[in-house]
Amino acid sequence: MTRASSALRILAFGSLLFARASWAPSPAHWASARVQNPATVGDMENSPHLFLGRPGVGQNGRTLIARRGYACLHDSFRKVPLWVSYRLTREDLKNLLKRPKPEPFKADPDLKKKFRAELTDYRRSGWDRGHMAPSEHMSRDVDTQAESYFLSNIAPQNGITNNQGFWRVLEGTHKSYAERFREIYVIVGPIFDRLPEPGEGPLPAAIGNNLVSVPTHFYRIVVRRTGSGKYTALAFIVPNREIYPPGYPTPSGKVKAKDHEYEAYQRNFLRTIDEIEAHTGLDFCNALPVGQQSKFESKKPSKPW
Repeated sequence: MTRASSALRILAFGSLLFARASWAPSPAHWASARVQNPATVGDMENSPHLFLGRPGVGQNGRTLIARRGYACLHDSFRKVPLWVSYRLTREDLKNLLKRPKPEPFKADPDLKKKFRAELTDYRRSGWDRGHMAPSEHMSRDVDTQAESYFLSNIAPQNGITNNQGFWRVLEGTHKSYAERFREIYVIVGPIFDRLPEPGEGPLPAAIGNNLVSVPTHFYRIVVRRTGSGKYTALAFIVPNREIYPPGYPTPSGKVKAKDHEYEAYQRNFLRTIDEIEAHTGLDFCNALPVGQQSKFESKKPSKPW
């Protein structure tokens, strides 16, 4: 649950840090991004992916988008989704399609040029096109898989050891939860805190001609209902940098750790939903009664399920 005072403090802090970054938006860029894209795309009211609620609303340059496999809130200024929410069931994971080659990334056709990311923004940027709703979770049919490659579901992400390494393994773990528990809800997105990371210089604020914002971190929330009907959740905050388990020999960013090493390392990134709300200003699981939210949003499990 988001507290107004906390949100204001985070907003002020984030604004200060963003101003110190290598690029800052012009007032004209900010103002024009507010009015160009539609407020909604698709049937938000009947989306099965919003059972837990909408963490944010479509206004001032933000577009609520309902796809077959997920729902999201796209920011026309940052050119990335602020959150992506999806329901994943055991049935969804039967007879999955293979990952297409080449992968069919494309600009979102429902968003206007100059107010969306383009393929050229990522080209030679040094950043992966990181899925928020992963293709592997969206591959039950051709259309659902294709929509997962829209750049409105993508954000710049550190490559070999993160998007292709730790983050991929984390997504696989959460896929196994859907198979194990029959149904889960996932909410994932970027954080733009500019929090310092040991040994890391400042990240670029944006890439490409369309100034696609580079997150400092990503969050990932998994919610499920227990056998008694109560809700429980896992929440992760993962820095957008190389990820290696402690003591890994000579990290270079070019070699991934083993999958089992990344699996064991997941508990190091566990946080609470309340912490993610403080960093993003979003209000998660707001369709549930406040009493139910408070029981699991403030808790940090000692390990994944």
